[in-house]
Amino acid sequence: TGFADISFSESKDEREVEYVDWYGNTFVLGKENRVFLIPLNFGLQYRLFYNVLTDNLRPYINAGVGPTFVVSTPYNEEFFSSFGKAKMHYAVGGYIGLGANFGINKRNLAGVNARYYYVHLFDKGVENMTNKFRKNFGHFYLTLNLGIMY
Repeated sequence: TGFADISFSESKDEREVEYVDWYGNTFVLGKENRVFLIPLNFGLQYRLFYNVLTDNLRPYINAGVGPTFVVSTPYNEEFFSSFGKAKMHYAVGGYIGLGANFGINKRNLAGVNARYYYVHLFDKGVENMTNKFRKNFGHFYLTLNLGIMY
């Protein structure tokens, strides 16, 4: 089956350590920017064990590739107002995954998927921590899929 999907997530550097002050405020020492990944992927999904399992459990493998938009916002600004100073970076990315869809009704899609995403930026990268630029992002995600099947 062919598909297209878009998602939104925040990416943190592995060196980030979140601290809590006496008043309950959280902060990260040396953090310059919040980084958000917005991948738009086109891919293929292959159903496993088609003749063995019943239709209420449909395991599959999938892979997707496409452009990824990386948005960075200043960490020292308030979360929502920082989007006024957002910077866009362009990347290419993709993922491979293993998942399953559940239920008898094929018009309503419900399922889970474990994926490994890899994203590579074209420019010098994005500054997550002070003077540390990241060009490559690789993350595991657990996704919940809700939709309509045709």
